Parts: sequence; structure tokens; C-alpha cells
Amino acid sequence: MCAFNLQIAGYLNLLANGFDNFTHGLAVAGSFIISPRIGLLTTAAILLHEIPHEIGDFVILLRSGFNPWSAAKAQLSTATVGLAGAIITLSMDSFKTMGKFIS
Repeated sequence: MCAFNLQIAGYLNLLANGFDNFTHGLAVAGSFIISPRIGLLTTAAILLHEIPHEIGDFVILLRSGFNPWSAAKAQLSTATVGLAGAIITLSMDSFKTMGKFIS
């Protein structure tokens, strides 16, 4: 595989990882809305899933030409997309709750 294809694979991996983390944010926030216990269980399950997943993604980035520091920064930036998922979920829940009081 040529170096150009490896670079594309690295960036595609970052895109997929961002989407994956976004959906994790949706799941964690949604489960905390249901109950703190379910939220903690969901968080624990996602953390157990994410540890090997992020290590694998880091190696993919290294193999696609990223240096260790830029790979770590890229991984951290995709992790912050999970916050967007959580914020959207919590915002939608608060809009629903506000609608009950306004009606």
C-alpha cells in the first residue's frame, strides 16, 4: 500500500472515531437521564470498550504517518466530539422538560 493510501486510512479512521465518540456521548448522557445507575453502567461499558479501541486507533495513526504527538492530539480531538453528543442529548432533554412546564 502506498504512503498516500495510508494517510487517507489515518484520516478516515479519525472521522470514524469522531462519529463513534459522538454516539458514545449520546448514549452516556441518555443513560444518565434515565438513572444514575444506568449512566454509570453505560459509562463503565464504554470505557472498557474504548481502552483497546483507542490503542488500536493510535497504532493505525502511527502506521499512517502521524508522529506520536500528533496522533495523540488527533485522538484527543476526536474524544472531545463525545462531549458534543452529550450536550445535544442533554439539550434535547431540557427542551422536552421545558415544554412540559410551558404547556
